Amino acid sequence: MKPLLLIFSVLGLLALNSCNTFIGIGRDIKEGYQWSARKIQEGNQPPAEEYGAPVY
Repeated sequence: MKPLLLIFSVLGLLALNSCNTFIGIGRDIKEGYQWSARKIQEGNQPPAEEYGAPVY
């Protein structure tokens, strides 16, 4: 009975203390994925209109 209580106590403490950590990790993974997707879609080409001026 004691080991079971210890396991549940540790799991409870981890769940209460690491909620913000899991939210932060999820947010960082999502932002990293979106950043990577933008970089892949842009490729290595420089922007055509760097300053908003038309290019002829």
